[in-house]
Amino acid sequence: MKLLAVDDDPIFLDLLVSTLNAIGYDDITPVKSAMEALHELAVATVPFDCLLFDIQMPVKNGIELTKEVRQQARHAQTPIIMITQMQQREFIDQAYAAGADDYVVKPIQAAELSARLGMVKRVAELDYQVKHSNAQSPHPWRFSDAIPLEARDSILNYLALENYLLTLGRLRMSNICAFSVSLVGAADRFASVPIDEFTDTLNDIAAIVVDHTKRHRPLVSYAGSGRFIVVLPRAIGLDTEELSDLINGELETLYTSVYLPEEEGAQVRIGPIHRPRILNGFSATSLISKALGGVSDEVQEARYKQLWKSAA
Repeated sequence: MKLLAVDDDPIFLDLLVSTLNAIGYDDITPVKSAMEALHELAVATVPFDCLLFDIQMPVKNGIELTKEVRQQARHAQTPIIMITQMQQREFIDQAYAAGADDYVVKPIQAAELSARLGMVKRVAELDYQVKHSNAQSPHPWRFSDAIPLEARDSILNYLALENYLLTLGRLRMSNICAFSVSLVGAADRFASVPIDEFTDTLNDIAAIVVDHTKRHRPLVSYAGSGRFIVVLPRAIGLDTEELSDLINGELETLYTSVYLPEEEGAQVRIGPIHRPRILNGFSATSLISKALGGVSDEVQEARYKQLWKSAA
């Protein structure tokens, strides 16, 4: 894999490169600032496979850099791993909301870094297999796939959302809650419209959900099968029935005033709010499982553990 490593501390940057070399990665471009990173991204003839960003840097920090990178079409889906000393909840929330895929706290451990990069590599391989195995079909994606959405603040891919919950851990989960947003008739829509049109609908829904839950600092991800998962640091004052009416009202306006008349409108259904049961065998993936509904904790845990095992 081709890696870009960004850290303003030259001693740590050398250590990071040495660690990467030791675990089998030698195509590394190390730079000491966000501006240098943006330059390397702009001039690279072969795209980078993964970006490693520090958070605390002068002029432009790693979170600001992540936001800027995510606005570039070429790097909208490139995996970004934050490698930082910052363990406070506010930095974790901001990093994932900006578009980070994973979060590693210094001092780095070779085994942990190897596992995180192995996960990135494995997910990339799985995405490649999915797209190419379905290349002859009308859809490059399966209905159950967690189709990547357009880069936007507070919208992240499904694996990144899982990583966010794992990063928080048990001690910082007390106020977290989650609920699902399901596209009504999603399977029929997926089977009957071009994939670009289906993805446009998903992007519309995600953007509207973010807009109407902004004061709760949401993280929104598409989980596949027409279902979104919305994770909130807090949900005080959130009325899901009112939220459903607002989202469906905006979707109706969008499809009657913007889209062509022949395009089918969209409606969503919102599930109940779930909170982690910290004292009763809680795991990060169990919260997602309960919010999505219909997926057992055991199935969800097994899927995630298998992905980690195959990446190691």
